[in-house]
Parts: sequence; C-alpha cells; structure tokens
Amino acid sequence: MYEFIYLEPRSHYDDCITGKCNETKRIIYSYDAIVEMLKSHIWSDGIHSEEECYQIAFDHISFNIEGMRPSFQHWPILHMEGDELEETEEEEGDGVVRNKIPPY
Repeated sequence: MYEFIYLEPRSHYDDCITGKCNETKRIIYSYDAIVEMLKSHIWSDGIHSEEECYQIAFDHISFNIEGMRPSFQHWPILHMEGDELEETEEEEGDGVVRNKIPPY
C-alpha cells in the first residue's frame, strides 16, 4: 500500500496543496503558489532582486522537486495554472472526496 508523498518542510509547502488524486496516490501542489512561497523566503534575506528570487525559486523547483520525480512512482504533481485536471468524486465516509487526475 502506497502513502501520499508530501514536500518538506510541510510547514512551508502544505499551504500550496490544491488537492490529491486518490487514484494515483499523489498530492497536487500549485506550482505558482510554490514559486511565490519560495520567492518570499528568498526575498526575506534582502540580498537578491525580485528577478533573482524568481530564478532561484525556478531552479529549486526544477532541480530539487521535479528532479526527484523519476525516483518515486507517487511523486507529487505540480499543477500550473491553466493546465486542466479531470475531476471525479467518490464517497468516503460521510463526505465526498474530490479526486483530481492529471491528464498525463
């Protein structure tokens, strides 16, 4: 049985979660929210320009988050605004769980 993989530290990344896919056991994060979160942490050091903060955030995502994807079958999905996700619903307990399935 597979468990969901969360990005760490969760205190930073959990606010970027937009859903989960129960079918593929993958957490879905907003790419844009992760960029903004990383930029704000980088910007707080006062050393880098806004453009540099964006580039550092982009590089971090590319190498440290997306770079791990090939190693884990259930690695989280980074959903970019404008990309479509198919939504399905299934009953779980008393409520409804919204599954978001990526098109790939």
